[in-house]
Amino acid sequence: MDRDLKIQSMKTYFKKSIQKDILMKVVLMLAAIAIGIFSLSEYLVDYITISQTVTEFRYVLQVLSAISILIFSSYLSVSIGGEFFRKIIDSYFVYLLISYFLLMTQNLNNESFDITTFDVDYFFEIGSFGVIFIIISLAFVLKYLTSKVEVIRKYSNYLNENKSTNLLLALLVSVIVLHDSKLIEKLKQFLALSDYSDYQQFYL
Repeated sequence: MDRDLKIQSMKTYFKKSIQKDILMKVVLMLAAIAIGIFSLSEYLVDYITISQTVTEFRYVLQVLSAISILIFSSYLSVSIGGEFFRKIIDSYFVYLLISYFLLMTQNLNNESFDITTFDVDYFFEIGSFGVIFIIISLAFVLKYLTSKVEVIRKYSNYLNENKSTNLLLALLVSVIVLHDSKLIEKLKQFLALSDYSDYQQFYL
C-alpha cells in the first residue's frame, strides 16, 4: 500500500514538473514573439501616416515588449555566466557567417559585389545590441537583488529548478536574427510590392 502511494506521489510530482516546464517554455516563447513583433513593427510600419487605432496598438506592443524583456531577464538571471556568454557569442558569429553567406549567394551574378567590403555589406549586424544589452543588464540587476530581496530569491529559485538554457539561448538568437538589416530590407521590399513583375524582381 505504502509503495503504491509513493509511486502515485512520484507520478503526481513528475506530472506537475512537466506541466511547469511546458508552461515556462510557452511563456518564454511568447515573450520572444512579442519582442520580435514590436521590433519588426518599428522598422516596417509608418506610424505617422496610419490610423489612430493602429498607433494605439503600438503602445500595447511597447508594453508587451517591456514585459517580455523583463521575463527574458528573469530567466537569464539564473543562467547567466561565462559558459552562457560563450555560447551566445559563438551563436552570434555562426549567425553572421550564415547571414553573409546567404548574401553572397544572392549576389553571385553581381559583378559590383565585393565580399571584402564587410562594413558596406553589413557583415556585423548590431541592430539587436540595444535589446540584448537591456536584457543582460536587467539580468545582472535581478541576480544581484536575489541575495538582497526575499521575494526575488524565491522566484529565482523557482526559475532555477525549471530553467531551460538551450531554449533561452535559441530565443535570444532569434531576437538577434529579427534585427538583421538585410532581412528587414527584404521585408520592406516585399511589403512594397505592387504587381507580379515586382515579385519576380524580388526573388532574383
